[in-house]
This record gives sequence, structure tokens and C-alpha cells, in this order.
Amino acid sequence: ISLIVQTYWVGARQKARAMTYACSSVVDIISVTLDYSHQNANALLNDLHGSLTLIGLYSLAIASRKSRFKLSRDQKKVLFEDRGLDAEYMLSLSPRQCVHVLRWAILQSIRNEKNEGCFQAMSPNDWSTVRNSLQKYCEKAFETQTALESSKLPFAYFQLVNWATHCIAFFLMATFYSDYSYHWYTSDVDVWNHHIRDTWIYWQNFAFVTAFNLVMLYFMFGCLEVYHVICSHIWDSGLVLESYEGRIGTVCEPLKDGKPKEMAELKVKQC
Repeated sequence: ISLIVQTYWVGARQKARAMTYACSSVVDIISVTLDYSHQNANALLNDLHGSLTLIGLYSLAIASRKSRFKLSRDQKKVLFEDRGLDAEYMLSLSPRQCVHVLRWAILQSIRNEKNEGCFQAMSPNDWSTVRNSLQKYCEKAFETQTALESSKLPFAYFQLVNWATHCIAFFLMATFYSDYSYHWYTSDVDVWNHHIRDTWIYWQNFAFVTAFNLVMLYFMFGCLEVYHVICSHIWDSGLVLESYEGRIGTVCEPLKDGKPKEMAELKVKQC
């Protein structure tokens, strides 16, 4: 149980969080090197905002395939079409290849604007930082896509746990009833032929231990459902899907709402 909780409940949120931080790093370097007043800036900002948010949102959509928030193919198409992209082509690619294609397109768009476009202020060091940050963003997106895959656990983990649990349950129940039968057989009181008032203590103990075993079995077999419950609940609770969708949009705001305000613009104007 501890392994499943650490791998999925904790791990999925950590991966989504790391993806958001990596996206923020890309946006930071773009927003401080971009000339917002350039004639090409608005069109480029729209493309960059759409592509960067798409990498994160599409990765979250892929990761949520095992929950009730799973997106249909038509819903995935809307993600691409809203950003003016060829949805049929993008969905024909594997999720990882799709992210790679978006990363290459972003780099090409920035490179085309470096010499005489809106990224003239970008130094070679800035260009290197953008490439490294974007690569890290895509790497974290890949990790998020597979955050809830059963392959994160050891080989045949669920099959082994299932068989082990059933074998242990059978052994415990067989041992319990065998011991009880032997105890009744060797006892001085015939629990079957004597009046229940003479044997009530035997029946009381039997009922108590049987109830305890049923509770134990309920817990043991319930453990087998931990993976499915966690994979569904982590999205149902909004800890990943809704929360990080909003964060990705917030992080990419400088690419949508124009140049971020400077400190002087945030200060209260004195009369």
C-alpha cells in the first residue's frame, strides 16, 4: 500500500508540479527577451501561448485516461483546434511524439525571430537557456503522461499481490477452522448434541473469531483496490487535473495578456 500511495498519490502530483515549474522557466526567459512592441510579437505570442499550454494540458489529459475525466477523441481534437493546429495530424502521433513536434515548432518559431524579429534581444546564453528549459518542460510532460501507468510498479505486481492475498486468506481460514474443529472434537463437551445453554461460550467465541476473520478479509481484499481507487480519486479530488490546468494557464499569462507589468507600474501612484 505504501508503495502504491508513494508512486501514484504522491508521485503524480509531484510530476505535475515539476512540469508546471518547468513551463514557468520557459515563459520567464521568453517574456524578458521578447520585444512586445515588434510587429510580429502578437502573432508569435499567440502561437507560443497555444503551444506551451497545449503541452501541459495534453499531458494531463493523457495521464487522466484511467479516471472518469478521460477525454474522448473529439474533446482532444478541440484542444488542438482551439489553437489553430491540425488536430487530425497531431492525434495521429503518439503522445510523446506530439510533444516533440510542438517543442520543435516552438524552437523554430523563436529562431526565425532572433535576427531581425521580436527576439533580437535574445543573447546566445538566453537561447541556450530557452532550449534547455523547453527540453526539461517536455521531459516533465512525458513523466506526467505516464504518472498513473501500472508499469511504474514492479513486474507482475498486481498479479502477484492478487495471488498472494488469496493464498494467505485461504491458508488463514483453513487453519482457523481446522484448529477450531479439532478443539471441538477433543473437548469434553459435545457442542452439537448438548443444549445451547451449556455450549454458548463455544458458539460465542466462534462467532467473534469468525466476525474478526471477515473484517480481516475485507481489509485484505480491499487493499487490492487501492491502485484503482487512487488513480481515480487523484483526479476526482481536483488535486491534479483542475488545479494544474489552472496553474499552467496562469504561468503562461505573459504570453497571452501582453508584457508583464514592471515594479513601477505596480506601485500606488502618489497624488
